Amino acid sequence: MVLTEYLWHLALRLPMTESKPGSTSLGIAEDDGTIKSDDPLVRQRDESLYHAQREILLTIARFDVPNEQKEWVELTCGSCLAIGSLASLYFFTYPFFVARTRHQVYPDVFENHYASPLDYLKYLRSVGQARGYAKIWSGFKLQVIYHSLVLAHDTIAENIEILLSMDIGNSWFWKCGKYFFDPSRDFISYTILFPLLHLSTLQRTNLSFTIPTTSAFLRAYCATMRCLFTCPENAFYFNNTLLPAYSYHAFFKIIQSYTRTRIYKRIKKNQKRRGEESLFYEFFPNFASSLAGHLLGTALLYPLETVVHRLLAQGNGGIPGAPGVVKYEGIWDCIKRVYQESGILGFYRSMLGGFFGEALVGWLALETTYYVFNRMHKWIKDAYPHPPSHPRLGERNDEYEGRN
Repeated sequence: MVLTEYLWHLALRLPMTESKPGSTSLGIAEDDGTIKSDDPLVRQRDESLYHAQREILLTIARFDVPNEQKEWVELTCGSCLAIGSLASLYFFTYPFFVARTRHQVYPDVFENHYASPLDYLKYLRSVGQARGYAKIWSGFKLQVIYHSLVLAHDTIAENIEILLSMDIGNSWFWKCGKYFFDPSRDFISYTILFPLLHLSTLQRTNLSFTIPTTSAFLRAYCATMRCLFTCPENAFYFNNTLLPAYSYHAFFKIIQSYTRTRIYKRIKKNQKRRGEESLFYEFFPNFASSLAGHLLGTALLYPLETVVHRLLAQGNGGIPGAPGVVKYEGIWDCIKRVYQESGILGFYRSMLGGFFGEALVGWLALETTYYVFNRMHKWIKDAYPHPPSHPRLGERNDEYEGRN
């Protein structure tokens, strides 16, 4: 049997047939199945073929057959755990985000200007008892829609960029244009979605603000976009709201991306050293690094976030009859008045209760996720200890080992 035919038998898992005496032109078949020839060149070729077959078997036998069921279980468990962890984290930290935004915009909401996370919990409970617990998630739908659209946009843009880079990725035009194209695309998408952030901020800071119908939302969206570019005398103009908000968004994205990349690589390095490189292990580094990047970006840019929230909480969002107050003429007027009210600490007024409350919930979510992750890992390891090896390879390996 020649080497090519032999490999096909291995690949197709066909039974190996022994040569019958006298059925080969290479020489005489002995009792042990070996073939001897009087020609030294033929004998040398036979020996080389035999050793090549043996080395192939010894090499292939070291590898296990992939267990497709285990891979499917790992992928399903990892995906469900990742989606569940991110959704629960955002859902349970959002009430602290609502209270923190209100405290940034209206410092007198809390008697203690530097309220603790416990004070925030008491405040959220009082709001829930007085106005219904749905109010502590005010603006949640718009925030989810906004983040979903941003994720869809980034995914589509990344796929298009990958396809284009395959054809023109090495050209100088692509490399230079990429530095201009990416920020421009990000700014345009942020501008289009900006009314969602404005309306969500109004809902978080004003418990009486409601959007009654879908048509009212569409009218409010158009009114906000029109006011951004056609009302220079209005405090809600392009320079006074959109540019500060986008500056915060851009800086936050840079900090989060850098932090996430660094932490992700470190976690993956530790996993690789422990041999944990399957699909199941991909979600936890992403979850932990994203959470760390979010918290660090929020902490470093907290003063700018305070100013942006105060600017976005102005006006009525284009909703007729909705309460709306315009307090600041622009970003510099807002910074000056915050500083006059409370000094530097005025920019960090809600950090103790709001930010550290969010960080505490994030830490609990991370610990819970890690516990569930370890339990799932143990269950998968017990259910699928080792992928089954190919039986024919083992048999043939033993056979050739005995003949050697």
